[in-house]
Amino acid sequence: MKRITRGLAALALAACLRPVPATAQRGNEALWYLTSRETSVQSFLAHADQISIVAPQTFSMDSNGVVWGSVDPRVTAAAKAKGIRVIPLIVNAGFDQPMFHRFLVTPSARARRVPNNGSR
Repeated sequence: MKRITRGLAALALAACLRPVPATAQRGNEALWYLTSRETSVQSFLAHADQISIVAPQTFSMDSNGVVWGSVDPRVTAAAKAKGIRVIPLIVNAGFDQPMFHRFLVTPSARARRVPNNGSR
């Protein structure tokens, strides 16, 4: 029994230590969280060649489902030019749970945020 256990342990260790193919290494994503501060925008622009996804945290929402905010046009232009995916985030500062709950239980508020046929 000890030989089988040792053999399985050796096999598991060998599987963990085998080299990762270069093709698997190229599949990594580099996610960049962005705020609306100028330093954040400048840092993104300086490192855009190393980024595959940018997530601007520049939108807010109220309990009525009204969203406001924007992404700096320099960020969207650089992302488009370099093939960087943009995934804007709606920020719930301080996680206002009562506000978010009101949004979730109000059908008209939810309807404002659920895209219909690609429209906003």
